[in-house]
Amino acid sequence: MSSLSIHRDAWFRTEACYRADSLEGEFTGRDVLRDDLNYCGQGVAQGGIVDTPEGDWYGILFQDRGAVGRIPVVVPVTWVDDFPVFGVAGRVPEELEIKSTRPDHRYAPLFVSDDFCYEPNQDGKAVLKKWEFNHEPDDSLWSVTERLGAFRIRTGRLAHKLEEAVNYTDSAPGIPRLRDHGDLGRKLFKSGRLCRSLRTAGLLWPDCHDP
Repeated sequence: MSSLSIHRDAWFRTEACYRADSLEGEFTGRDVLRDDLNYCGQGVAQGGIVDTPEGDWYGILFQDRGAVGRIPVVVPVTWVDDFPVFGVAGRVPEELEIKSTRPDHRYAPLFVSDDFCYEPNQDGKAVLKKWEFNHEPDDSLWSVTERLGAFRIRTGRLAHKLEEAVNYTDSAPGIPRLRDHGDLGRKLFKSGRLCRSLRTAGLLWPDCHDP
């Protein structure tokens, strides 16, 4: 249902559709959406389509947004000559009103601040709001309940580079660019505070020295 198309002018992720009368039949297809929402040539594509009980159709696609990661994009779909037509006049609308199937439900925000004030569950642990471990974590090496308002994370062994480290975590930001965060990171490196934190986590950075 989706493809990465390399056009003659430039690389561009494009949504394409192929159809046939049967799985063993001859497939024919074409591009059905080529739009980047005016963002860095990153096309909206790769996903599928769904329909509602009322007979409305939508595409559930994604778009790469740099450090933010892949964001979901909902696109209206209509049908012409048995081919799906995505968007409005070939573009993804910036706003789309969709009837909710759960009008009384209150959805939690995707991005939140974290004060690390968690109530422990029956196992003495808590589910982090917005942090993502790089793998299945060792739960004995991290805690937000040892001290209220603090996130403590440890490593079970020393690592010589980040790719070899275990039990580290990160958080996807809710902004398209990280210029301010990058400046903050550089200031922390220069101050030595981040260096000490990395050493505490068991990461050895040969070019990182305390002032």
